[in-house]
Amino acid sequence: MTDDTSRTTAAIPVAGQAEEDTIRLFTGLAVPHPIRDYLEGLMDGLAGNGLADIRWEKPENLHLTLNFLGDQPRGTAQHALEAMQSVTRDFPVFRIGVAGLSAFQNHPPQRSVIFVRPYQGLPELSWLHNQLQQALCLNDQLHWVPHVTLGQTPREHDPEGLMQRLIDAKMVHLPSVNLEEQDIVHLHWDVERVSLFRSAITDAGPVFTPVGAAELWRRE
Repeated sequence: MTDDTSRTTAAIPVAGQAEEDTIRLFTGLAVPHPIRDYLEGLMDGLAGNGLADIRWEKPENLHLTLNFLGDQPRGTAQHALEAMQSVTRDFPVFRIGVAGLSAFQNHPPQRSVIFVRPYQGLPELSWLHNQLQQALCLNDQLHWVPHVTLGQTPREHDPEGLMQRLIDAKMVHLPSVNLEEQDIVHLHWDVERVSLFRSAITDAGPVFTPVGAAELWRRE
């Protein structure tokens, strides 16, 4: 793995133009279709088992965020992709596994996020996050927690009661449980690329659209 970012990092513009001239960007890993289909069934099952009030993600929106660029000038995407490619081109394809079902409270707003978390591929995910932060000239001000968001609670909710509701739905891995022995959510896929997503808020909810990707190196 090499860190060859010097020729691209200076090209990342600084946000600050008028709102209509900007787009909101983030890097992440798209969830492949077979895994997405499984998680869609899981969300449908939870919604029908006492959690219908949760705002569940659209299956096409499922992803694992690596880096949040925020609002950027529209011309930033190509520069960002070049910087991403300088990181990924020497990084081999790796396997990720997600398991469990849990929640954390978001500040602000006062909502809780229901998610599945990776347990395999964590060193590679951390390396990608850190190197992309440097290549994209981002300050690591937020504590990054790798996860795939499945849903969010309404603004008014009981955060402690949410975990009990998940337990009652029999769809949760408790911290004491060995994830390797569970089969409720235990999914794997090969990470072959890091995508650059555009985030937009519409009347139908948020939409995350891939605008490009940086391919990882595949061993012959």
